[in-house]
Amino acid sequence: MASQNIEKNTSVEKDCNDVALEEVLEADEAVGQILEKMSDKTRLLVEQKVEKTLYSGPLPPADQIKKYEEAMPGAADRIFKMAENQATHRQTMETEKMSLTKDLNQRLVKNEIKNNSRGLLFGFIITLVFAFGGFLLILLDKPVSGFVSLIVTVASLAGAFIYRKRKQQDDDNENHQDDKKDE
Repeated sequence: MASQNIEKNTSVEKDCNDVALEEVLEADEAVGQILEKMSDKTRLLVEQKVEKTLYSGPLPPADQIKKYEEAMPGAADRIFKMAENQATHRQTMETEKMSLTKDLNQRLVKNEIKNNSRGLLFGFIITLVFAFGGFLLILLDKPVSGFVSLIVTVASLAGAFIYRKRKQQDDDNENHQDDKKDE
């Protein structure tokens, strides 16, 4: 999807450049017609120059820096300082972002551990309550209800254990498949 957008943008840029080039050529023809109507002396005084320079990055090309320095002494030094300041700023922002991401991940892991611990604690308490209730029912001459309570408690623990093991195996298999894709 992103590559399609880049291709579309590139084709739009090419179309814009083609239109701009056509306009320049048309203007060049118009200038040529005007120059033909002028006298030789006037024609020698007229010069047309169209130049388009594209570059990307923090610094302009060396010849441009040289022209800036000629136009305003000290400009090259200012341009380099500006590029250095921008690079330092960008690196600082990236470092801060990485630090914040690391802190956020650490907090998420700590909260997940807390939640898991709470879940284990509450599960243990509920299991103890049901087991105690089952034994109490057995002692109060209600063996069927007591055994059902104990069996439900044990079955719940076994079910939770089996579910967790299967989920862990699925996660391991998924990670293993992702590792194979990366290779």
